[in-house]
Amino acid sequence: MLLLNGSSPAQSILILSKFHFYIIIEYMKNNLQIQRVCEQLKFLEEMYRHLIKILPSFDITDKKILPYGLKSHTRSVSWLVKQVIT
Repeated sequence: MLLLNGSSPAQSILILSKFHFYIIIEYMKNNLQIQRVCEQLKFLEEMYRHLIKILPSFDITDKKILPYGLKSHTRSVSWLVKQVIT
């Protein structure tokens, strides 16, 4: 049996048990972090899917969206984008 630091077998088992418990707790923390990241990725995926659904119906030249119109540079960029998309 492996004895740690000259301790008794019972103490060695207790030390190893605490170490294993620590490893399990760290694994659970990492697993929880992975789950949280996965949930956040799912949320982002849903947002992008929603954006992709509404994007074709979005008209940047609509007076209700931009009542004061676009600046000249923005108008030329939006015209270029509109030519590429349609």
